[in-house]
Parts: sequence; C-alpha cells; structure tokens
Amino acid sequence: MFLIMISATALSSQTVLEQIKGGAESAQQQCFMKIHFDTIQYQDCIDELAERQMNSSPQKLGTYYFAYVGAMDAVRTGMYGSYNTAWYFLQRFRKIQRTLGIDDRSLCTTVPGNCDIRLSQIEQMRKMPQPAPIDTDGGTPKEKQTH
Repeated sequence: MFLIMISATALSSQTVLEQIKGGAESAQQQCFMKIHFDTIQYQDCIDELAERQMNSSPQKLGTYYFAYVGAMDAVRTGMYGSYNTAWYFLQRFRKIQRTLGIDDRSLCTTVPGNCDIRLSQIEQMRKMPQPAPIDTDGGTPKEKQTH
C-alpha cells in the first residue's frame, strides 16, 4: 500500500511537469519569435496564450516560465525593453509556482538550458526592485506605461 502511494505521487508530479513542459512548448511555438522584434507584442502574445489556459495552472506556469527564459535570452542580446519584460514574467511564474509547490530545479528542467545559470539569474532578479519604466516609444511593457 505504501509503495502504491509513492508511485501515485511520483506519477502525479511527472504529469504536472509534463503539463508545464506543454505550456512552455506552446509559448515557444506561438510567441517566441516576437521577442526578437517587439517586447510588447511578445508580452501580449504570452498573456493571451496564458489567458486561454485559465483552467490549467501547470500549463500557464510553463507558458510564463518559458516567457521569462525567452526574455532573459533577449536581455543577453541587448533587446530594448527585455529586462522589464523578464521581470514582468518572473512575477507571473513565481506566483503560480508557489501555488503549485514546484521547486526551482524541477521547474528548470521543463525548458532546455543551463539550470545553474538560470537559477542564479532568477535569484538575482528576484532580489532586485521593480525596474523603472522605460521610454514608451521603445517598448515599455504594458503594465509600466504611465500615460
């Protein structure tokens, strides 16, 4: 009986991680190319996708987590507005992550890449205050617009 409970828990965790991975794959397929041109369009695409996933917190977590990873890739290449976009998505995915009780290392495995570097970046950004709004002509994420 005890072994069956452990197996059911492990299966449940694996299913949740697969759903998270599915959300990340959807974000990659439907929205990722937009980050290379416009951070607002990227954010809008991700938010619309996540809204359609309203009944699936694991998928929504995967969508927002991939969005964060994609925005951090754009930060690395110097895309204007990408740091604010990454910060925006960090707030979104962390809230869902806490609700689902998914640890950082497990979540990291749902998107290919170097988890040690990514987890360090997350910790660094988490400690930073909200970034100041950027010039609205340059791609300010919609929550930061002041006009």
